[in-house]
Amino acid sequence: SQNVTATGSDYPLRLAADAIGSLPTDGLTISDNTHGYIVIAGDGAITRSATWPDLDVQWLIDTAIEVDGTADAPTVLTVQAGTDLRFMANKGLYVSKNGGAAALVLAGTEDEPILLLPWEANVPGNWSGIGLYNETLDENTLMEHIEVGYAGGRDLQGALHLDNASPTVRSASVHDSIEWGVFCKGTCAPVL
Repeated sequence: SQNVTATGSDYPLRLAADAIGSLPTDGLTISDNTHGYIVIAGDGAITRSATWPDLDVQWLIDTAIEVDGTADAPTVLTVQAGTDLRFMANKGLYVSKNGGAAALVLAGTEDEPILLLPWEANVPGNWSGIGLYNETLDENTLMEHIEVGYAGGRDLQGALHLDNASPTVRSASVHDSIEWGVFCKGTCAPVL
């Protein structure tokens, strides 16, 4: 276990998306900062498998998160139960958008769902949403016990935008989208 403390700062952490997987899942203390949240900004590309830990603070996402790997080395982004992700306007989470093999595991629990909501006002379409594309590894992609709200803006037609993707989605609350809650395009057969 590593012991790292982030206290007494304006913002405790500001990281590029690919660096988050290097954070310790335990032994990191965040407290007594002017703003009690972690900022993800700059480069939003995730090109190696990573786990985003629940650190009992909100994550402010101020970049488009793009998860892409290769056929030989697929990238899997796993988000731990209880994680609270808040997206700035027109930002979103995209899997295989650039044609690389990738998967997304949002494995919340009934007691600790994963939240994907806007940072700013709760207005439909405030943030883009989650986009899964053709090279998404459907059999490895799970979204369970999640709340996705006020999404579907910018380049996605639904809060969950499935473009030739068929993930497993269970116990999900998808609400207040600007257009569709779940939008399927092309060959799309999600397990709901």
